[in-house]
Amino acid sequence: SAQNGGNDVTRDQVFNELKAKGIVYGIDYVMINKIINQKLFDKMHTIAHCLPAKDGTDGTITFLYEKKVSGMPKEDNKGFVDYRDLGLIRNIEKGTVIANITKETEGEAGINVKNEKINPKPGKPAKVTYSENIALTEDGLQLYASCSGNLVYKNERFSVETVVRINGDIDISTGNIDFVGDVVIKGDVREGFSVTCGKSLTVYGGAFSAKLTAEGKIIVKNGAIGSAIISGNVVEIDFAENTSIDCFEELKAKNLISCNVFCRGNIFCNTGTGTIIGGSIIATKNLYASVIGAKSYLATNIVIGDNAIMMQEKDSLSKKLEEMRQEEEKLTKIVEFLSAKKAEYGKLPQDKNEILVSARKTILVHKHQALQMQNRIGEIDEYLENKQDLFLECRKELHPGVRITINDAVIKIKELYQHCKLFIHEGQVQIAVL
Repeated sequence: SAQNGGNDVTRDQVFNELKAKGIVYGIDYVMINKIINQKLFDKMHTIAHCLPAKDGTDGTITFLYEKKVSGMPKEDNKGFVDYRDLGLIRNIEKGTVIANITKETEGEAGINVKNEKINPKPGKPAKVTYSENIALTEDGLQLYASCSGNLVYKNERFSVETVVRINGDIDISTGNIDFVGDVVIKGDVREGFSVTCGKSLTVYGGAFSAKLTAEGKIIVKNGAIGSAIISGNVVEIDFAENTSIDCFEELKAKNLISCNVFCRGNIFCNTGTGTIIGGSIIATKNLYASVIGAKSYLATNIVIGDNAIMMQEKDSLSKKLEEMRQEEEKLTKIVEFLSAKKAEYGKLPQDKNEILVSARKTILVHKHQALQMQNRIGEIDEYLENKQDLFLECRKELHPGVRITINDAVIKIKELYQHCKLFIHEGQVQIAVL
């Protein structure tokens, strides 16, 4: 307020002073008027406000998978715990998103009372680290798997392994292995455990009452006992005893003892002792062995070529056709009976009418299925007319007790043969000396 007879401060004086100081932004005209009108000169007042800068936000990364795998046994919906399923492998498909990323922001500039720019503090980018087979999208907003495999976290970053390596045995410490890629096992696959993989499987030890399944090649360095081996490719094994083997290409083994084998290709059992004793061995192509059968005349069944397999399929189809024919006869009698009743009374009770409708539908379905089966039987008959030029080669000994089928010709070995080759000639199995 005015002192010693002076005049009060006027608005013009305030504005002139602000202008002289260069203060042109954020002036609070309401407050200035209040101060002048109410003569509020004895306190400090804020009469100009800046627009503060908004600092940027830091970028973030949100992982969609846990960094650690628990390796705990899984419990089913009935409360049973399977200690063979520890879930140590995390299969993910190519393109799977691993993490979402938010970009840092620059912030928004402010304005001071002199109408000057106030620079914001920019945010820091997220610390995005990744390793093998993990990629960053073009927009930088996601991490994803660039191939299918096992998602692991080590050295403070995620990666996708295309090969799972187990340095010991497959047992209670590892649980079953189910992986989309290649699997390498340095030890054995123990009793009751299984390994399943989408590519190749190599076992440096053996398989004992275990199950091995791979879409690719299976190699078992030490052999298998009481196990099941299924491969979509080649199987190479030292020996197999009381083991079932199913492979889509060729089988290489040193010894096959009392095994059940189905190989959609050649079987080579002609290195080392190269022995096939007991069991049932089917090769859709040729078979090469050193010794087949045993001095004990142990029954050994060998099938070469897929004609015999085709015959099995034909027999199965023919059996199904006969079963369907018999069922169709019964259904036809039901339809005839109910149709006659419907014609006599004009309609049937609802339950009887439903039986009539269902029987007619089933007959139509059977006729369609029967036509498909008959066409397939025709294809098989045509195929069987073309005999394959296949053979069995036995480099050392072929013992009595062995039954050999080549295409659809059968021979039972009743004496010891050495260094021989079996093949088809004029519809019969012939034996020639190598």
